[in-house]
Amino acid sequence: MRVRLPAWLTLLAWRSMDRATRPRFVTTVHGLNSVNLYSGVMARGERVICVSQTVRSHILKHYPKTDPGCLRVIPRAVDPFEFPHGHRPDSDWRKRFVAEHPALSGALPWLCLAARGTRMKGQGHAIRLLADLRESGVDARLILLGVREPGREHYVDRLRRQALHQGVADAVVMTVPRRDVRDVMAASALVLQLSTKAEAFGRTVVEALNLGVPVLGYDLGGVGEQLRDLFPLGAVAVGDRAALLARARALIDSGRRPAAFDHYRLAQMRRRPSRSIAIAARLLAHESRSPPTRRSVVPLVGAVFAAVRARIRVADSDWRAVRARGMAA
Repeated sequence: MRVRLPAWLTLLAWRSMDRATRPRFVTTVHGLNSVNLYSGVMARGERVICVSQTVRSHILKHYPKTDPGCLRVIPRAVDPFEFPHGHRPDSDWRKRFVAEHPALSGALPWLCLAARGTRMKGQGHAIRLLADLRESGVDARLILLGVREPGREHYVDRLRRQALHQGVADAVVMTVPRRDVRDVMAASALVLQLSTKAEAFGRTVVEALNLGVPVLGYDLGGVGEQLRDLFPLGAVAVGDRAALLARARALIDSGRRPAAFDHYRLAQMRRRPSRSIAIAARLLAHESRSPPTRRSVVPLVGAVFAAVRARIRVADSDWRAVRARGMAA
């Protein structure tokens, strides 16, 4: 189970089934959800798959009744064919992209931060870094990739005002979400990941590093975990403005590119049985009873629908009682 509501419905139905024949209950935690009873269901599987050590630590900290032995870490992966190491976009792509965004013209280093437009994603920190770089003598350009979306206009306006206030409005490009993220990152001198709130997994970190592009980010949550593992030079303490500037200058000036790595690769998962399936198989193997057949899923589905119907009937009867009391009053 990957989603909270279906997980709750399944858990309620699963508990009512015969222990000797019911299917196994495995959940996957792929985000740092708010800590409450509703989210806690994802930590109640017989095995709980975590997409990072950060998620594992999050579960053990906030749901202390969870058995650590039930947790399994299976990191997310990137497709090496989609993000091949050493990829560089051709000159025609660059001409088209610069024509769309004339501020990027010239042989200046690009900084790229690919994220939706929210304060926690750190676009404001990226603008401040750009201002610090230019003040220190490094003329660069900043691409805030995917920040312009419907409903984000107020935030984008705030970023524009910040860029204007810090004197870098002419060097900041804000785009809508694009399909050529790979090319934009590959053409950049540095990819930024400056989230100020811990995330479960730093996907853009792994994608950019797999391309061979250095990443500079805050040592926090899954982002910090991937940076420490793959590119320690890119990890900086959250909010350390001086360290961020010094590390950015060093990475841009050196032109150092990350080495290729052979983990976090989707190809590896395709060449061997799914680790999630392997976990389920081992879970079955540890039981003395015979493994459930496909037919065991049928009563589970029926039980889920029965649980839903029962909840609806309870809610409906409660509403009728409240309404009756209101009319009587």
